[in-house]
Amino acid sequence: MKKKHAAWLVSVLWSVLLFCGCGYSPEAQIQQLNDRFCDSYNHLDVEGVLDCLEPSMAESTNAMVEFSVGVFGALTDMDLDMDAETMYSLLNLCVNLTPESELEAMGMPELTMELQSLELSEWEDEAVAVVDITLEAGDQIQQERCQVYYVNLDGDWYFSNMNFEQ
Repeated sequence: MKKKHAAWLVSVLWSVLLFCGCGYSPEAQIQQLNDRFCDSYNHLDVEGVLDCLEPSMAESTNAMVEFSVGVFGALTDMDLDMDAETMYSLLNLCVNLTPESELEAMGMPELTMELQSLELSEWEDEAVAVVDITLEAGDQIQQERCQVYYVNLDGDWYFSNMNFEQ
């Protein structure tokens, strides 16, 4: 009888460890989001950048791009019947067709984000962090400390806002 209780207790503890203890901490998940955002930015992957934004922010960004395309089309008297996704695909195609040496010659700065501190809300569905953001192009380095807001939706973290006025 004691062996059954001991086996049951071990299986319950093992289940708790598997489902609760082995997952990534919110801090690790947020750092992964920061890294994914930087990687997407550094590879000119607009869709990857947008995937890091809270969905309504990404939708607003897409709407602004589509509006801008419409205004540009009207100003140039060109029929640019393209949605944001088509624009991102064209940009991605251009980047992929451009030789690496030319991309480097463009001098696009490389983005890095270093998490300095993180505060989670009581329910761990929102977070505020102090982040050092660095843009580096050749020997030129620009660094800003900012406050970044995150939101957790269905287990996934997203950027919800940034404040550069620290």
